[in-house]
Amino acid sequence: MSRVHITRWRRSAPVVFDPRLGQWFVSGYDHVRACLIDDRLTPDRMHDFAQQAPVPAVDAVRRHAPWLISRTDADYDWIRPVVQAGLHRATDARGQTAVQRAADELLDTLVARGRFDVTRDYALVLSGLLLCDLLGVDRRDSARLLAWGLDLVAFFNDVRIVAARAERMARSAAAMVSYARDLLESPRAGREDGFMHRAARASAGNGLPLDDEAIGNVTLPFLTGHIGVAHLIANTIWLLLEHPEQRAKLSTTPELLSGTVAETLRYASPVALVPRIALEAVALDGHHIEPSGRLQLSVASANRDAVRFEDPDHFDITRPAGAALGFGSGAHSCIAAGLARTQAAIAVGSLLKRAPGLSRDPLARVSWSPVAGVQTPARLPVRVTAQPRRYCRR
Repeated sequence: MSRVHITRWRRSAPVVFDPRLGQWFVSGYDHVRACLIDDRLTPDRMHDFAQQAPVPAVDAVRRHAPWLISRTDADYDWIRPVVQAGLHRATDARGQTAVQRAADELLDTLVARGRFDVTRDYALVLSGLLLCDLLGVDRRDSARLLAWGLDLVAFFNDVRIVAARAERMARSAAAMVSYARDLLESPRAGREDGFMHRAARASAGNGLPLDDEAIGNVTLPFLTGHIGVAHLIANTIWLLLEHPEQRAKLSTTPELLSGTVAETLRYASPVALVPRIALEAVALDGHHIEPSGRLQLSVASANRDAVRFEDPDHFDITRPAGAALGFGSGAHSCIAAGLARTQAAIAVGSLLKRAPGLSRDPLARVSWSPVAGVQTPARLPVRVTAQPRRYCRR
């Protein structure tokens, strides 16, 4: 979402209804945060999908992944400790070393090439490798995992429900479930310490079958989450290229790296709009929202609200961290927020260290994600300026 659109959001009423889309749009920090923590508003895009979505989109999902619509509403609380254990392992010292090693190995090739795309060649590829490590699968599968994740993000983060995107999302969801099932049924496939096998052991220990719905619920968030990590890496690099004075601060004070990622989440959160669906009638800023009413929460607007942030349109990596809504709020925050911040910080720091002369490629253009709810460079071409050799005096 451009700066112009963010300004327009802030100047309009905090809650408005768009009759063309049949959805409510919510802006402003306090209103967005209140909606994020309101249990009457579900983040489940598939809630009442069969009743509300266009018929071609519903038919497409039913053909490929019917469990997304005809769900049992089973309790998946048993998986949360498994996820937390996996995330802790991925962010401990050993996990951070693995991220650093993966980034360095990838940069060996990219820096030598001289020109590359930060989003496609670095951020997404690195996130795919890390996703494979977390799941405990072969890294050679990263490309198809990423492709499935991109299809999911394009569907779940779009404002409209489009049949073509619903078709691609359902195909990718079904492919991921089939992939995971094949992995779990093969005793030689995947690492025993990977998330997939941990989840299988946990389900068996709780006497719960891993059917298609269960596998989808425990795997698809990892695909979309790692796409989000890639977008956070790309956004951070883009902002540092656009704000050389902030990049200079980071160069002289590397301790500001975590603050740089935090400020990126505020200033240019990869997720600009967060969808919610009303489970019951909700009164919001004097408006009556019917059950199954669709809302789009403008995180981009909330994070630039002058009521909450001083000089909000200034990108400042020394700004005290906290309060930004890029990962939700409070008890409703994303469980993998810490992992995303850690991986993004290592990836950004590694790139800047290996390529201190990094700059925008003047021969190529930056392009942006076509998905309405996502603000990130789809392409971010850069070049690595050769550094002068340093000779030692004898």
